[in-house]
Amino acid sequence: MSSEPDRKCRGRIFCTWSLALLAFPSACSSQASKSFSATPPANLPTASNKATFASDGTISRAPNTVKHVENVLPGELSSVKRWTQPFANPRDEQFHVWDLFGFARSRTLQLDIRKLKNILEAKEDLLYERAKMANYSRITSRERLVTGSPRPVKGLGGECFSFPIKRNNAAPISGGDGSRYSVSGVRMYCRVGNVAVSIQWEGMDYPGRGVIKRGVGLTYGGSEKQAIGIMRPIIFSLTPER
Repeated sequence: MSSEPDRKCRGRIFCTWSLALLAFPSACSSQASKSFSATPPANLPTASNKATFASDGTISRAPNTVKHVENVLPGELSSVKRWTQPFANPRDEQFHVWDLFGFARSRTLQLDIRKLKNILEAKEDLLYERAKMANYSRITSRERLVTGSPRPVKGLGGECFSFPIKRNNAAPISGGDGSRYSVSGVRMYCRVGNVAVSIQWEGMDYPGRGVIKRGVGLTYGGSEKQAIGIMRPIIFSLTPER
């Protein structure tokens, strides 16, 4: 399965996994289904910042997602400059990274929104994510990547699931000075109509200066809860007014 996550470099996050492989297989285990309240988020998107819909109900244009997450980012990222992939087309794909890396800790948030051609293609994309990205393991002589079993995340208004991720001796996703470090956290995926949204939130606190290959990583449960807070206004912006 080692070549699967690179298929068409879907969402570009999959491409970055080839550059920064995930780790520590013992921490990734099967989890029970989890449900969360569907209460609309604070700071709701206005009508002008919501998706545009075609006559068949599919999304024809996604909104500017960054506007919906700026107020719900984890506190550690409040002063971190956002990096946007230059290939991204706001109409069809948006890819953003917030990357904090230092001797004491690291935090990385990746956000990817892709508009697929139709509902069928979006459902196939979801099946691929669940089958190929979850329960994935790749170990090389230099670095290790492991993801755990997917569990549904209910109450968000889309078809959502998450799974734990861990990386050991990984390369920074958006460049940096070439230092390698270890992180853990969550990957969350939601399908809303013909749009796929994925969030990858990970980090670790390190024991001392120069020790960046081990430490206390973000837990699956804690990072999942933060990812839900980020995902909620995005899904709301992709949902038609009732």
